[in-house]
Amino acid sequence: MKKITIIASTLILVACGGAKIIAISQADVDRAASKYPGITSEQLVEGQKLYAANCAKCHSLFSPGRFNEKRWNHEIDVMSAKDYANIDAKTKESISKYILTFAKQ
Repeated sequence: MKKITIIASTLILVACGGAKIIAISQADVDRAASKYPGITSEQLVEGQKLYAANCAKCHSLFSPGRFNEKRWNHEIDVMSAKDYANIDAKTKESISKYILTFAKQ
């Protein structure tokens, strides 16, 4: 039941925030693997869920394709450093891998 609630909440948060859930394809995994060897679709999905669950607590979600990698790295560093964000290093890494896979080139 808890898992269903988390998934439903994530979908609602993303829908309200303007960013859409991106279905992770094998092409996405292959693109991610060029930066993060060995990454799996499950890890990208986990990053996606963490992005939605953590970042939508305070503001609307932006599509990962909205900004380039440099801008996203800056935003992720700034936001994750905020005390109220309560994002640990592992969560930050997972979110970063998801977002940077889809960042504007």
